Amino acid sequence: MAARGKARRKPAGKAKASGTKAGGTKAGGTKAGGTRAGGTRAAAKARHKKSAAARASVAKAKRASAARVPATRLKPARARSLSAGASGKHANDRDNGTRPRGGDGTVGAPPLEGIRVLDLTEHMAGPYCTAILGDMGAEVIKVERPGKGDSIREQRGNPRNPQFLYINRNKKSFTLDYKQPEGKEIFLRLVRQVDVLVENYRPTVMEKAGLGYDVLIRENPRLIYASLSGFGYDGPYRQKGGFDLIAQAAGGMMHVTGEPDGPPTSVGLPICDLGTGMWGAQGILAALYQRERTGRGQRVECSLLETAVAYSSWTSANWFADRVEPQRQGSRHRQSAPYQRFTTGDSYLVIGAGNQQLFDRFSRAMGHPEWAADARFASGGLRMKNRAELEREIEGALRTNTTAHWQRVLEDAGIPCAPVNTYAQLFADPQVKHRQMVVTVADPELGSWPHVRMPVRLSEGSIAVRRTAPKLGEHNAEILSRLGYAARTQEALAVKRVL
Repeated sequence: MAARGKARRKPAGKAKASGTKAGGTKAGGTKAGGTRAGGTRAAAKARHKKSAAARASVAKAKRASAARVPATRLKPARARSLSAGASGKHANDRDNGTRPRGGDGTVGAPPLEGIRVLDLTEHMAGPYCTAILGDMGAEVIKVERPGKGDSIREQRGNPRNPQFLYINRNKKSFTLDYKQPEGKEIFLRLVRQVDVLVENYRPTVMEKAGLGYDVLIRENPRLIYASLSGFGYDGPYRQKGGFDLIAQAAGGMMHVTGEPDGPPTSVGLPICDLGTGMWGAQGILAALYQRERTGRGQRVECSLLETAVAYSSWTSANWFADRVEPQRQGSRHRQSAPYQRFTTGDSYLVIGAGNQQLFDRFSRAMGHPEWAADARFASGGLRMKNRAELEREIEGALRTNTTAHWQRVLEDAGIPCAPVNTYAQLFADPQVKHRQMVVTVADPELGSWPHVRMPVRLSEGSIAVRRTAPKLGEHNAEILSRLGYAARTQEALAVKRVL
C-alpha cells in the first residue's frame, strides 16, 4: 500500500493535464523559462511537509496546555440563582435595567455573582463572614431553626433588631430541622447545589448529625466547607465554647489593653468576632480560587483564639525577642512618642508626631520650638524614656484651647491628628459622608434602613447592600420550589415541623 501523501508516478509524456492550457503551458507539466513543473511537485511536497510540521506543533502545544490544566477543572461557578432564575440577578440588583449599581454608587457586576453559600451560623463571627460574601454578590441561604431562628433575633424582643439587620443583610432565610429524616434529605439536596457551607458549631455537632465534612464532601466534591469556632477544630480546647470576650482574654488582648494603672480591659468592639469573620471570608475566597485550578473543594478553619493570637503582631514579636512582658499603655504607642491621645481645653485629640522630622514641626506649630532642642526629647529613644515629662509639657499647652483650634493648627503644619469622635460626630464627618460609608436600603416594613457598607470598593465590580435582613423563613417556599418540592409537600413538611 502506497504511503499516505505519495502519488504513483506515470511515465513521462503520458500524463495529461486536466485539459487546461494557459499560454501553451500544460497544467500537469508547466514550463516557465524552460523549467518543468516537476520542480513544482517538489515545492508542493515541501509545502506539505511544512504544513504537517505546523499541525504537529499545534498538537504538541495543546497537549502541553492540557498537562498544565488539570483534567478535573470544571466550568466557572454557576450563574443561576436558586431564587432568581437563570440570570442569578434580582430586580433590586439593577439600576434601571443597566449594570448593577451599589448603594455607594459603584457600578459593575458583583464579583461573587453565581456563588451559592449555605449559612449555618449564629451570633457574630459566622454571620459577619457570610455577610461579607453576600455583599460581594454571593447568594447566601441562611438556615435557621424552625420557630426560633438565629439567637440574635431574640435581642430587644425584635426578630429584626439592628444587630440582626447589620450582619444578616443580603441573605435569604430558610427554616429547617435537618435532624429529622425529611429535613436531612432537604439539607443534602441543598449541599449538592452550593459552592460554600459555613458553620460555627462546636466541632462534634455536625458530625453527630451525620453531616460532617467527610460526609458532605462526598455529596459535593467541589464544596468549600468553612468552620468558625471558639478554639479550633482539634486540640485540648476543641470542645470549649467561645465568645469574643473569652477570646480577648485567652488570647492576651486584654492583658495589653487599658491604662497602665488600671485592670485589663476589652477592646470596645467585638474585634475577635469581626476578625474571625474576615479571616473566614478570606480563607473561603482563597479556596474558591484554588478550586478553579484543582476542581476540588476543601475545608477552611478559623477560630476566635487564633484571631486574637494573630492580632498580637509586633507586640508578640518583641516578646519573642526579649521575653519581657508587654505592659498596658492606654492610648500610647509602644515604639514612638508623641503618638497618643491628649486632653485639650474641651475634649481629646490624638496626635502622631513620633519621628524626628514630625516632632520638630510639631514643636514649632505648638509655639514651643524649645521642645525640639530639649536634651530630654532630642531623639525618639529619649522621648520614650522621658514620655511622662513630654506628656505634661504637651498637655499643658493643649489645655489652653479647643480641640478644633489645635486640629487646624496642626493640620496646617502637616502633623497627623484627629479628634476622638463620638458616633454623632463620626457620621456627620465630611469625609465619611463623601466616601458614602452609610448606605440605605428600602424595606417594606422598615422604610429606608441605614447600613454601614463594607470598606472595599472595586473599579469594575459592585460590593453593596442590596436587601435588608429577611424575616424568619421568608424564603422557604421559594427555595423548596427550586429544589422540586410541590406546594402540598411543603405544607406537610411545615405540619411536621421540619420547616
